[in-house]
Amino acid sequence: MRRFDWSDSTFDDDHLTETEPNLISYASAYFEYEQDGADDLRRITKAWFNGECGCSGANNGTYQFEYETNASFSDTANTYDTTWKSRTVVG
Repeated sequence: MRRFDWSDSTFDDDHLTETEPNLISYASAYFEYEQDGADDLRRITKAWFNGECGCSGANNGTYQFEYETNASFSDTANTYDTTWKSRTVVG
C-alpha cells in the first residue's frame, strides 16, 4: 500500500479509497483460501507474489496449490521411513 500511496509523491492515504483492481499491481503477495468448506483446514489454494497476478491477461506468476495424502504411508514406531505422508503440489 505504501508504494501506491507514494506513487503520487505524497503520503495522503489515497489507497484507502482506491479500488482493488488498481491496487493489485502494488501488492507484494495475494492468497486465496478454500472457502466452500471442502477443506476445513483453510489451506491456501491460490497465490501470487510481487504484482505477478496475471493482470494483463497472462498467467504470469499465479500458483495453484493442491494437497495430497499418501494412502500407502504407514506410521511404524521406532523406524525411520523416507516415504512421504502428505505433500503440497504447486502448479
